[in-house]
Amino acid sequence: MRAPTNSRRETTAVYDRKRRTVASPTSMRFSLLVATAAAAVSITACGGGSPNASSAAKAANSAGAAISAALGSATAASAPTSGGKAAAGPTSTASIRILNLYAPGGKPGPAVDIYDVQLNELNGAKATPLLTNVAYGTVSKYVHPHLPPGVLYTKAVQLEALPAGENPNTQSGDATSVGDLIDDGSNAEVTEILSAASGPLPGQSATSLVGAVGVSQRIERGDDGQGGKGPAAPTPPGGQAELLVDDTLAPQTGGTGYFLMVDRSCAPPLNGDPNAKGLPEIFAAASGSPMSSFSLFATSPGTHQVSVIAWTSGQAPTCAQLTDLQAKTSVTVTAGQQLELYVYGNAPTSMHITTAPVPN
Repeated sequence: MRAPTNSRRETTAVYDRKRRTVASPTSMRFSLLVATAAAAVSITACGGGSPNASSAAKAANSAGAAISAALGSATAASAPTSGGKAAAGPTSTASIRILNLYAPGGKPGPAVDIYDVQLNELNGAKATPLLTNVAYGTVSKYVHPHLPPGVLYTKAVQLEALPAGENPNTQSGDATSVGDLIDDGSNAEVTEILSAASGPLPGQSATSLVGAVGVSQRIERGDDGQGGKGPAAPTPPGGQAELLVDDTLAPQTGGTGYFLMVDRSCAPPLNGDPNAKGLPEIFAAASGSPMSSFSLFATSPGTHQVSVIAWTSGQAPTCAQLTDLQAKTSVTVTAGQQLELYVYGNAPTSMHITTAPVPN
């Protein structure tokens, strides 16, 4: 299903929600803006670990650095918190977290380290990870990446993922780009989701993430500077909490799809399929209200038990038939709080839920 709002932006695949088919992956779009007093040069490069994209991005930064030197001016740097060469640049106003659902060949992939510097440009310099050991099935904390140094108007967040523990100097060829955001001052809050794409590319090492990792975004607040906008969903109804459910990375069931039980309730999502009345199908209708790319399940404040049912029959179930519960998870929410639930797994019989709170 095409997302009804801009809060979801797939950068590597287009998903058909009902049929659960995946179109051919496309490269991430990575924009760098460089300006001078006399002229503006706009360079657009395709990322996702492509060697050509890396060269284009490096060229953009080199051009910007030359402009800065020529004008005798530089962007003021904030106090660094991490990142090798990137520590010379200012801290981004964007808050970004990583959800690692990378499962090549249907098997959990490696944990990853996240850097805010281009690793193939280190030339022996030290690089400190922005995030370390983000394991499969987990979501990191939000962090503020640094922006590239030495360029007047480039505010593109540049993140790279490397298998956890690998040396960023000697094994930088295994890294891939996972950042695709222009910091336009909107104080964006973004979840970057890592999933399996088609790679690794021919000639890459078995551990390489180049061409192997797909990336998609969920924008909780602000915007990505490239057309994607938050919020992820409108605020919950008065006095209630809300579960924002996403199953786009769940495997095909061969039947109707997936259902979410909250304390064994069959209450449907607020923006669900109008033809599935009385059923908690995980589905966000394009014309649903409230509008969101997530399926929105309202719930009362407190602790709840949530679980998933994979329905493999082509005939819609009744509520009484939704008994094969998987991924039982306890969640606690307060009034007005939103909690993202990501449903994923290697098979319809082996499902999991990862939760990620949306900051108030």
